Amino acid sequence: MTKHYIQNCILAVALFSAALTPSQAAFLEGQTVRVDYLFPNVASGQANAQAVVGAGVEFSNAFAGTFGVNTFDINVFDTGLSIVFLNNLTINADPFNGLRLSDILSAFSAFNTVTVNGTTTVAGFGASLVSFDTDNIFVNLAGLSPLVGNQLVLDINASGGSSPSPVPEPSTVAGVLSAMLVAALARRCS
Repeated sequence: MTKHYIQNCILAVALFSAALTPSQAAFLEGQTVRVDYLFPNVASGQANAQAVVGAGVEFSNAFAGTFGVNTFDINVFDTGLSIVFLNNLTINADPFNGLRLSDILSAFSAFNTVTVNGTTTVAGFGASLVSFDTDNIFVNLAGLSPLVGNQLVLDINASGGSSPSPVPEPSTVAGVLSAMLVAALARRCS
C-alpha cells in the first residue's frame, strides 16, 4: 500500500464520521411556555404568565402579587426547569399549591420523563411532588417552607428517549457524498 492510499482512507473515514454526527434538536429552547400558579387544587388557577424559552430567567419574581412578597425566579431551559426562591416562604398545605408548566401551543414533543435533579435544595421536596402528562408538568409545593436561595431543579426529557431526537444538518448529505467520493478516489488511485 502506498502512503497516499493510507492518507486518503484516513481522510475518508474522518469525513464520513463527521458527516454522520447529527446536531441535537432543541426541545424547549425557543418554545412558548406558560406557568400557572394553582391553588387550592389543580383546577383552580390563581395567576399565569407565558414566555419564550431562551437565555436567562423567563419568570422573574413570579407571582409576587399573588403572594404579597418576593417569591421565586423560574428559569426554563432546553431540558429542564429551575426555581430559585427569593424569600423564606411557608406554603399552605392544600391538596395542590404549586405550579404548572404547560406547552400551550402544543408545539414541542410530549414530556416523557420529569425527574428531580440532585442539585435541588428545598427540604422535603421529592419526586412524589412532581407529576406530568404530555403537555403539562405539575410541581406541588404544598406544605413546604423553602428558604431564600433554595433551588428546585427538574430534568425534563422529550418523548422517544432520554435526549432530544437527532436532526441531521443540511450539510449531512453533502458530507456523506464527499466522504464516499474521497473513498472512491482513494480506491481508484491505489
